[in-house]
Amino acid sequence: MTHILSSNSEVIGFGESKTVYHSKNDFDSLSKEIHWNLRKGKIFGSQMLIDSVLMNHLLPNPDLLKTKPLYAIFLVREPNKAIPSIFNMGVSHWNCDPNRYEKEALKYYLDRLSSLEKYAKIINSKSHGFFLTYEQLVSQTELVFEKLQNFLELKSPLSENYQLTPATGKSGKGDWTDNIKSSRIIKNARSSGSGINLSQETLDRGREGFKHCCNLLSQYCRTVDD
Repeated sequence: MTHILSSNSEVIGFGESKTVYHSKNDFDSLSKEIHWNLRKGKIFGSQMLIDSVLMNHLLPNPDLLKTKPLYAIFLVREPNKAIPSIFNMGVSHWNCDPNRYEKEALKYYLDRLSSLEKYAKIINSKSHGFFLTYEQLVSQTELVFEKLQNFLELKSPLSENYQLTPATGKSGKGDWTDNIKSSRIIKNARSSGSGINLSQETLDRGREGFKHCCNLLSQYCRTVDD
């Protein structure tokens, strides 16, 4: 999603900056991080900065989400793809025990959903919060782009084809799989957790958490259906 948005001339960013947001001063830190990673000589004041905040500890002060004009896009991935991907990341990159990490992957996923719910309640504005799922992004791409363009008040449309950055595909900068390097949305892409079998209990708990999160975000945020 970050690549798609930042390929628009009105938006600038590169992926996951890992900026820790304690205060408004950290928005300036984000600007400097974008400048460094994209080798940009100047970031124009009219451009919207974008960052992927993928871990709870990166937002120790969630009240910053009330900052205007800040827009939050909640992109939620379905559990049957998200949890195997988290599992694969833990085993292949963090050397976690594959015989024990399934419970940790589920806990990480559910904790993340809970945090997104909390963030949406803090923002409490359909003018500044937008919710969608990965499935909607892939299967209803044109409609999603139209809705996001209106939400962000962009003058130019979004495109399925996006530009790569120096940070594309690098571990720790967002999506590190080969899919992201295609420069376009891949409709039937294999996820990084493909082939990983989870227990029925894990899937059921994941689906329950996903459903609860989607219902709550739909109440507090603008959606594709609005």
